[in-house]
Amino acid sequence: MQCSAPLVLVRTPAGFGGAALAHVARARVNFVLYDSRSVRTEATVTVELPIAADKEKADGADKEQASTAASVAALALALTNAVDEIVRRLSANLDSARSTRIESSL
Repeated sequence: MQCSAPLVLVRTPAGFGGAALAHVARARVNFVLYDSRSVRTEATVTVELPIAADKEKADGADKEQASTAASVAALALALTNAVDEIVRRLSANLDSARSTRIESSL
């Protein structure tokens, strides 16, 4: 299996007015499951989560540190959710392949 997982912070419009921008953590993972004969599955999983806004009015370095911590936490959760989705998809694919092999051997 091959995976590549660039992680990117993006800004997207929050709501339909476009007046405010929300910070979003995005984890996008491309994966390919293959064997010596064929590609079994190939897909891209994307998870976007909002980065929690700091409710307190911290100043200077404290505000920057809180913002960095919120960004890291959101990226970690987005990546965890993406990996969980990949595991779910691959498990279903491998279970299907196992069932097919058992049926063809009967």
